Amino acid sequence: MESTEPSMNKFISLTVILALFAIPLISHSQEIRTGGESSDFTLAVKLYNDGMYDLARAQFQHFIETYPESQLSVDARFYLGLTLLSLHRYSEARTTFQNFAMTYQDHPKAPEAWWNVGECYALEKNYREAATAFERLTVFYPKSSRAPEALLNAARYFIAVKDTDDAKQSLRTVLQNYVSSPQVVTARMKLAEIMASQGNLAAAKAELNRIINTTSDPEQKLDAQLALVSILDQAGELDQATNLITTLSKQTNAKIALTSGLLALSLGDAEKAAAQFLIASSDVHPSKEISRKPQ
Repeated sequence: MESTEPSMNKFISLTVILALFAIPLISHSQEIRTGGESSDFTLAVKLYNDGMYDLARAQFQHFIETYPESQLSVDARFYLGLTLLSLHRYSEARTTFQNFAMTYQDHPKAPEAWWNVGECYALEKNYREAATAFERLTVFYPKSSRAPEALLNAARYFIAVKDTDDAKQSLRTVLQNYVSSPQVVTARMKLAEIMASQGNLAAAKAELNRIINTTSDPEQKLDAQLALVSILDQAGELDQATNLITTLSKQTNAKIALTSGLLALSLGDAEKAAAQFLIASSDVHPSKEISRKPQ
């Protein structure tokens, strides 16, 4: 019987040769697949940046389905939410962002995802849920740079549904937990406004005086002073209101003139009120000289 050893040796040699050729082919295949992920993602982002949102949406969805285990698929999910938001598909965008925030809680964009959930609810005019979403951002990510502004948004939407208690709580959280943030003055102004609307004029004045005595921003100080004039007027403390507005009127400013006009109306001085309103109108819409270029 003829020996099969030479044939076997040839078979083994052929197998080894094919295997050696296959190694670079497999490696090349992996490079193509990786390159495909990168190029597909880059294409989707470019479509989004170019404002081609329908195409971008389809491309991001294709990417997520094709490369579910890719590191880029997480970013693709966030971009998909942004794309749906740009397409005004608010319900789908909200769900996408909410799923992202709950699935990738440690991702750097998780706070922004909650922010976008709030924005979507607000665009759907569901203001209570919008306020709750912004609050969630601050509960889950209290150290986020977005947290103070999120609390201001929560307060605004609570006010929209006439929930002043929760609005005040959100504003007080800004004052207590984010004392160094730029949003503190805005929170204090809004808190004073709510208190004044509820008839708690003493507390409103106290908040405004704290702004006046602590802020280094002249515009913020002026806004607080003008708000204080209105509250003094509301409280019947007309002498103090008049003294303050007289001091402020040394500056030429539309907001000062408008507040001065309103105070003049309270005092029954219609002529002065009209003059101040005219100043305010002129400052807001200044006349422009027509310059003629030589022909």
